[in-house]
Amino acid sequence: MKAVLRMQKIKSVGDYKRSSAHSSRRTKPENANPKGFHVALKEPQKPIESILPEKRRKDAVIAIEMVLSASPDYFKAGIDTIKWTSRTKSFLEKEFGENLHEVYFHDDEQTPHIHAFIIPKLKDGRLCAKEFTNRKQLVKWQDDYAKALEGTGIQRGLRGSKAKHTEVTKYYGVIAKALDNGISLEELDGMIEEKIENNRLRV
Repeated sequence: MKAVLRMQKIKSVGDYKRSSAHSSRRTKPENANPKGFHVALKEPQKPIESILPEKRRKDAVIAIEMVLSASPDYFKAGIDTIKWTSRTKSFLEKEFGENLHEVYFHDDEQTPHIHAFIIPKLKDGRLCAKEFTNRKQLVKWQDDYAKALEGTGIQRGLRGSKAKHTEVTKYYGVIAKALDNGISLEELDGMIEEKIENNRLRV
């Protein structure tokens, strides 16, 4: 069973607020299970606008949205998610410190996962997403996350895999399209799981 860590860049306050509303469940997604639940592991202490530098490039990345999870089989095995959730939260706090703006746990969709919003802000106050999302740093995140999950039965995905991630927004779009075509969530989950095992869709 493998660790999953995906991310996407956010360049506008409007996009950030929409993603935050989805993750905090201020906006309820249609595919959410009403019997499931969600938990705020870290709520924002200040509005996003108040922590961004006034002077920044128009195309500057203002935040990074990260989705962390594990192979579906890990959760299907009936394993308590408390240890995984606690380890993931600790990893995020240690890795990003005060740049970690908000974090949410979701158990109301097909596979439990965590959304984290990171502000790519340097100590001098400048935004610099390249310091957070360069290839070397992404590999380090994968290594450090797998290390944080030691003892849970979750391992790192294949190092050096050439398979590409599906961005967070595209991921939900794939789900919606599948449902429109009459594919059930159970069938879709099986298809995704098979593709993961065959192609190792991880960094």
